[in-house]
Amino acid sequence: MAKYDDLNVKDIAVAGVASVIIVFVCIVGAQALFFDYRNREDVKKIIDSRNATYDSIIVEQKTRLNEYGWIDKEKQIVAIPIEEAMRIVVKEEAAKNVKAETADVR
Repeated sequence: MAKYDDLNVKDIAVAGVASVIIVFVCIVGAQALFFDYRNREDVKKIIDSRNATYDSIIVEQKTRLNEYGWIDKEKQIVAIPIEEAMRIVVKEEAAKNVKAETADVR
C-alpha cells in the first residue's frame, strides 16, 4: 500500500489556532500589566508630590495658632496660642460649673 506524504492539515490548523490564542492572551496580559504599572506610577506621583503652596499655607496656619499676635490693634484684640486659649476656656468652664453646683446646693 502506498503511503502519502501529505501534510496533516488538521494538526497544523489546531497548532495555528492555539498559537493565535496564546499570542492574543500574551498581548492582553502585557497591556493589563502596563496599564496597572502606569496607574500605580501616576498614583505614586500624585500622592508623593508635595505642593509648595499648600505646604506654606499649612505652615502659616500652624504659626498663627501657636504665636501671640494682633487680630485688631485699634480694638485692642490680641491672639494667643491655641494651647493657652484651651487652658483658659477649661478654667472658665470649671469655675462656672463650680458656681452652678454651689447655687444648686443652696
